[in-house]
Amino acid sequence: LQAAVYSQTTPKLSLQIEGGLIKGSDRVEVVVRVTNSSPQNLEVPISANAGSEYTFSAVGPDGRPAPPTKDTEKRLRRNLGSGSSQIVTLTPGQTANWGGTSLLSDFVDFSKPGTYRITATRHFAPPIDETDTSDVLEIKVP
Repeated sequence: LQAAVYSQTTPKLSLQIEGGLIKGSDRVEVVVRVTNSSPQNLEVPISANAGSEYTFSAVGPDGRPAPPTKDTEKRLRRNLGSGSSQIVTLTPGQTANWGGTSLLSDFVDFSKPGTYRITATRHFAPPIDETDTSDVLEIKVP
């Protein structure tokens, strides 16, 4: 009989996602906020194009992944760039927003009416070296 031992570490960072439909349009904007949930200062590496460091997941009203827009691949290529990186220090409990607002409707087809469930995921490079997923944002499309 062998027992597996798994070490569970407490995440140092947490992600919160906010956003919704832009009033009077069919466009969806989201913002991801990063919070230092550890009891110590953290040096967080971010790139010049920090908004592209997040991977968004959108589940449509039918419970399936929402389809991409027809221009998604072209827009993704344009948004990727080498860019430089920097280190930002977050104190315990401090929240920051890098990358500004992401226009998610440029990448996800929100044409079906109903409720979409959106999450954001990001891998933070060493010295943090963890992958975090946000809470769920529900967006109702009329």
